Amino acid sequence: MAASYQATAILTSAFPWEKLPFELRAQVFQEVDRQYLQSKQVSYFKWRLSMPAIVIALRQRPISYYHALQWFAKENTPLIFDLGISCALGDMNDEEAAVITTISMEMSKPLCKNTVRYNKTVWPKSRLQKPVAFTQQFLRLENLREVRLNVGDEMSDSAGFPTSNRAFITEWPFWLEGCKKLSIVEVTVTIKDRSQDELAQLAWRQTERVMVSLVKQISKKLGIEGKKVDMDVRNRLHYISESEGSVWRWEAEEGQFMDWSCELGWWQDSKKNALEGKVDF
Repeated sequence: MAASYQATAILTSAFPWEKLPFELRAQVFQEVDRQYLQSKQVSYFKWRLSMPAIVIALRQRPISYYHALQWFAKENTPLIFDLGISCALGDMNDEEAAVITTISMEMSKPLCKNTVRYNKTVWPKSRLQKPVAFTQQFLRLENLREVRLNVGDEMSDSAGFPTSNRAFITEWPFWLEGCKKLSIVEVTVTIKDRSQDELAQLAWRQTERVMVSLVKQISKKLGIEGKKVDMDVRNRLHYISESEGSVWRWEAEEGQFMDWSCELGWWQDSKKNALEGKVDF
């Protein structure tokens, strides 16, 4: 990445970026994106744990920098966090963070080791630590208005029940405590195909009961009703999956916002309570 940035910095220092007409500069960005897309199968301006080198190199050229930020914003709506890789904003500065309005958090892989650790084989005997790293990151995203959480089936056991995220079913609101002005929150919970497995069907009904209880609690505290959305969950995922599941959605009235920084989730005190859907308000 350092070598890429140095090469880009040399290019930008010798090129009259600020004097280019808007349309010509756009053609340059388009050609860079096209060549990168052909070789990497992903947009050059897509967030990949660090800012695109050309955006960093143009930070001292206000006209071109603002133009590059438009491309970055377009390709990162939503900005996708893959928790199996990282949960940090890295070298993104405040101006760049300001263009992020929508994020999608993929939770189908092991969760970020620097936040909450969920063990697949040993059920925790005490409360898990809050994911404060996410709170700190999201506080930087002043214009964040929409959040999507995707809890995928890779965190499921053979019966389809999400082993490592049983507690997470009621704890995911803690991940949003850095979000104070949201317009939309969507949570997609998926499991493996349960059509031929009676145990998987039972596990899913238990999961649904827990979610219904949680939705009622959140809706009461927010003053905004959470609704189950009738849609194919595969349309909400960023990977190929044959999963089934459900989507829950909270949406504020136009011009209004939701504050998710308060205590909206709850801790599951035992495996037994999680499986039975027993909760304490």
